[in-house]
Amino acid sequence: MSRNCQLPAKFHNEDQSAYLSNTAFAFVTIMSEPRILKEALLSPYLKQWEKAVESEFNQLVKAKAFDWIEHLPNNKKAVSSHIVFKEKLDGYEKHVKFKARIVAQGFSQVPGLDFTKTFSSVARFTTLWIFLVLTVFLNLELHQVDIVRAYLQGDLDEEIYMKVPDRLAEKYGSGQKFWRLRKILYGLKQAGRQWKKRLY
Repeated sequence: MSRNCQLPAKFHNEDQSAYLSNTAFAFVTIMSEPRILKEALLSPYLKQWEKAVESEFNQLVKAKAFDWIEHLPNNKKAVSSHIVFKEKLDGYEKHVKFKARIVAQGFSQVPGLDFTKTFSSVARFTTLWIFLVLTVFLNLELHQVDIVRAYLQGDLDEEIYMKVPDRLAEKYGSGQKFWRLRKILYGLKQAGRQWKKRLY
């Protein structure tokens, strides 16, 4: 695919025109992480990405995050989905881990039908700083907790259906192309709120 490239305005003057006329410009874009599933399938790391997608799917199954269904109920629309790919590198730019996450595309949700409230309170940095200062001042111990796949711990209040990525439907769905979501997936409008409700 060809593109018409134009020089920045600062180069549009007579003093530099002679120099620029004999100069070749190359615009190079280096992309590593696949943006869509098709790119992952064409990647030299195909096996690693397939393993990452399978691992993500198995985690959702283990969490009982969905039920397979063949057809949508009447007057119901499915939220679209996407697979996000992420590489983890070490300090020497070597691959440590390949991650894939199946997410809902929240922009396709219908307000009032797929979600109502989305607000979820978050801690202010000022509060965090005061907390850290008190920890030091009172000579307390501070522990950090990282909850793996936190959103999968939250339950859905709404009845939401999602269109499953084609490759997953072909491999695991046995002709079924939709999920009735039971747990929160990343990307849903109410994901943060439902996770907060689960904490309290």
